[in-house]
Amino acid sequence: MTIEQFKAFESKARELGYSKYPAPNKGDYAWFKSFGESAYEKDRSNYQVCLEVYEWVSYDKYTMTDDTSYSIAPIVYVSRTIDERYDLELGSMKEDDIAEIEKLAESFYQWVEQNITTI
Repeated sequence: MTIEQFKAFESKARELGYSKYPAPNKGDYAWFKSFGESAYEKDRSNYQVCLEVYEWVSYDKYTMTDDTSYSIAPIVYVSRTIDERYDLELGSMKEDDIAEIEKLAESFYQWVEQNITTI
């Protein structure tokens, strides 16, 4: 994604209620948003969407083109209790795919809720 596309992505993430935190994996940082309230534990959300940011800007001049300055790797974390976590890692996303990722996250959470019994 280009620098302009990335700026639009960050603006949209903020607008949708995402907060910026350190990256959970190898990314430079990530945008997180929690959804739902756990029926199993107080003060716990049902799932989170993580939009992990990889900044390739410093590498562009050597190996990449302008349209690969940034990439976003979405991850869905379902963790209804402290002892449980199911991850759904997705490939790279476009800057305007946040709503689609949120729909997929909800669907993944519903699948976990229907098919996996919590401890």
